[in-house]
Amino acid sequence: MKKLIIGLLLVVVLLMIGACKTESDEVAATKVAKSFFEALDNKDFKTAKTYATAETQKTLDFIEMMMSDGGLFGEEDTVNVEESEEAEEAKEEEGVETHEILSVKVDGDKAVASVKVTNSNDPDNPKTDEVQMLKEKGTWKVHMTKE
Repeated sequence: MKKLIIGLLLVVVLLMIGACKTESDEVAATKVAKSFFEALDNKDFKTAKTYATAETQKTLDFIEMMMSDGGLFGEEDTVNVEESEEAEEAKEEEGVETHEILSVKVDGDKAVASVKVTNSNDPDNPKTDEVQMLKEKGTWKVHMTKE
């Protein structure tokens, strides 16, 4: 009887250990990619940078600077009303992009996220991009290079 109880306890302990398993790399990388692109869609560069490699953070800094009122040279005082209106019209012509993570394939400490990009001006023709990801110190990060 004692052996039966010990055997049952051993089975219960093993089942509990199996239930406490950490999430898979695919799930973790997918969460990071989704959070990164949600932040980008909301133009929340500060949050997006927390999900990005150092190189990608520099790219985001540049994009954020270009989108700011002063632009590249910080000459917001010299911008006239007509130029501001032209900039707004250009933004409308470009449309707004939204992103949806379709899948993530992991290979060791590297992953590729398949991302559907939909433009508000052409919602019926989304495109699919592949975005690189790297695992740095146990955490997945989006790694976008200047290509």
